[in-house]
Amino acid sequence: MKRIVDNPLLGEQWLPLARVIRFIIKERPTDKNFYMRLYGPQFEEMDDNRGGPIVTVSRTYDGGFDVTMGANEDVNPPLDLSQFKMMEFLGFDVPKTNNNKFAINPLKQGSKTEPYFNAMLRKSPSIPKTIEFILVALVCVYGCDEEAQFFFGHNIELAIAIHKLDELDRYKAWPGNLKAEVFGFKGVHTNLDLFGQRTKYGEN
Repeated sequence: MKRIVDNPLLGEQWLPLARVIRFIIKERPTDKNFYMRLYGPQFEEMDDNRGGPIVTVSRTYDGGFDVTMGANEDVNPPLDLSQFKMMEFLGFDVPKTNNNKFAINPLKQGSKTEPYFNAMLRKSPSIPKTIEFILVALVCVYGCDEEAQFFFGHNIELAIAIHKLDELDRYKAWPGNLKAEVFGFKGVHTNLDLFGQRTKYGEN
């Protein structure tokens, strides 16, 4: 994962998340997509489920990766024109209107594009290169930082496996996280109790 460390936009602090993503992509059966939703102070969770971006990765028939990241149908607050331009610069197909303009308003999206950002990484790209591609977009476009929290889907077996990697903190259950499936960078959210942490009331 040297390319993550050497990238001036990322750095060593992103290695724990990069290692977890690599583990999931390598260990999951090829018919299962990688899924990750981000939470953070820069995102406002809405009743219609808009909030932090959702990232998915699936393998293509020729050994590449199909990467999708949430656009304004899913993200709140909405991304602006400069952020759409940056996603296109990074190599994503972006939602556009029928007049080929950026569909900042998802209601104006045309019929020829998807409601999310999509990139097809062909020619068997390495997993570290794919992870770097995703992390650069998260940092540069969505403004993600070490305050971010990560949800990898409702899969308790996967949550247990990630917990055993000991790369990220796993937070104890709360009403919106009933099975303790939300993770974050180690030592950042000291206000949150950790899964398995002993308290004066016993282990949670």
